[in-house]
Amino acid sequence: MVTLDVICLSFAILLSGNDFRVPENSHYHFAGPFSQFATEGAVPGSSTSGIAFSVDLSDGGNKIASTHFELKAPEWKEAVWVDFNGAKVEGGRLKGEIKLRNSSGFVLEGLRLDCVGADETYEVKGSNGDVTSRTRNVRVDLASPLLLGDVQAKDSTDTQSLSTSELHFLPETKQVSVHFRLSGLTWLRRFVTHEGCGAGALSLDSKGRIYMSDRDGLWRCETDGSGSKLVTKFGDYTSDVVVDPTTDTLFGGPGNGTRFTQRSLADEDLSKIPTDGDFDHTPFSPTIRSNGDLYLKLDADVVVYRGGKEIKRVNKIGDATLATDGYFDVGPNGSLAFVTQGTLYVTDPELTTSKRLTFGPDWHLGRLQAVAGVRRDAAGNFYVSEYAWDSNLPEPWRISVFDKNGHFVRVFGRGDRTPVEGQEEYKDGQLNDVHDMIFGKDGTVYISSGLRYSGTINVLKPF
Repeated sequence: MVTLDVICLSFAILLSGNDFRVPENSHYHFAGPFSQFATEGAVPGSSTSGIAFSVDLSDGGNKIASTHFELKAPEWKEAVWVDFNGAKVEGGRLKGEIKLRNSSGFVLEGLRLDCVGADETYEVKGSNGDVTSRTRNVRVDLASPLLLGDVQAKDSTDTQSLSTSELHFLPETKQVSVHFRLSGLTWLRRFVTHEGCGAGALSLDSKGRIYMSDRDGLWRCETDGSGSKLVTKFGDYTSDVVVDPTTDTLFGGPGNGTRFTQRSLADEDLSKIPTDGDFDHTPFSPTIRSNGDLYLKLDADVVVYRGGKEIKRVNKIGDATLATDGYFDVGPNGSLAFVTQGTLYVTDPELTTSKRLTFGPDWHLGRLQAVAGVRRDAAGNFYVSEYAWDSNLPEPWRISVFDKNGHFVRVFGRGDRTPVEGQEEYKDGQLNDVHDMIFGKDGTVYISSGLRYSGTINVLKPF
């Protein structure tokens, strides 16, 4: 992902007086209809998770059972309240103003509200005169999903107008229940694994323990940050490391080296993996496929090793050519997801064809600006980190999520409406210098980021 040398240099520059300021043309707080921040014709992806609530309408839409909803997630200390103020049916559409009060005790990020349909309860009179009640599904939605942004604990979102597609109340209709779903991520905590220079690559072993590389070596800790210890070193300083979760062996190398080493947890070298020896950039983005194949990025090539031997090397896949500064991840079936020149591609398992999923570079949601890494979760969603150390770039750090078809799902990582001034302190939920991301078996997202010259991990749980 982002090299440690760059992280350390960037911190030195930023903390030497050039405090970061959000440019006037920045789009920091994404709150509003998705269409407001997307390019024309962009199609949002669906959010398959979330917390559901329903607005019950009767008497032809003249009666609304409730407009205040208490929502709960397992991780939250208290409930979140969604207020649907001024709710009414007008012109056949359910309209009103939505506001969320965050009493969960945590920062909530990437909040998104969808209308996911409706159920109509109606009465049917039989031939014998008996009346029975039945239910049928009705298609109802929003013109565009509502993005509510990132909101701090004990704060509220901006009030937003909401209007559904048209509802139909027939003579036999008794009630229409319009269903909504709130989704996002709960920022659970941030912990420091060690004091050092920035944060590095992340990996998980079979026991779910976290490994993070840094100039001083490879660190290991539990998912709550406890038990942090230096496990091993690869040369002068450790660049990128990956753990094979099936064998719990390590693959890593020094930032200025020409070999990757396979090493046991007992710190015993098992094999050496040769690389070119004449490449211009350090090998990085090591990834282990479920069958044990090791994928490395060497200059503009992705190289696949099996049993310590190179079995495949690719640079051009279909119509896409990998760049030296491109980033990639490997799916369970061996397909690559990679970003080059602001565009996200996915390949077939044989690495012979590629499909363009996004276009870029651009700040609009659904596009990609200056990419710092890409990872894919168990559901096939792509998490792409984007950065802006250069004050001429209009976007601070963020993570954009796309579904398996490349459609935008959400954006998070800002933590609030506005950033803090300077680089010394960061609000809870505010990401900076994102280096890598990994996903626990329960879907928890672990994000390594630089903070005050330390190895910092942010922990978020989708809901």
